[in-house]
Amino acid sequence: MGFSSPYTGRAFAAIGPLEPRTDTPTVDIHTTGGERAGVIADLLETLGIDLDDLLDPPAVEVGWWCLWRPDDNGVREIVARFSGRVKAGRALERFEGLHHRQMYWLERGAG
Repeated sequence: MGFSSPYTGRAFAAIGPLEPRTDTPTVDIHTTGGERAGVIADLLETLGIDLDDLLDPPAVEVGWWCLWRPDDNGVREIVARFSGRVKAGRALERFEGLHHRQMYWLERGAG
């Protein structure tokens, strides 16, 4: 099955069985070119997941997205940390949907 990143246009090919399995399913993902961390980050964004969703995550640093909010005294606090922007964005939407008086936002970087 072929697919491409809506962010970069990078093409991917997923090769593996699509029928139900009782063991841990595996799929090989192939692409051409690019440095490893960038390819993995692009794939995670394309699938809308992050490293925490992988059964056996690769040892690669793809950067972090931190979900922040101020506490009642105005001190910035990290609510959660994600290795994928798409998953971080979904978390931000969930928190904003709670209609708390706090403001929430995302920042790229260490957390």
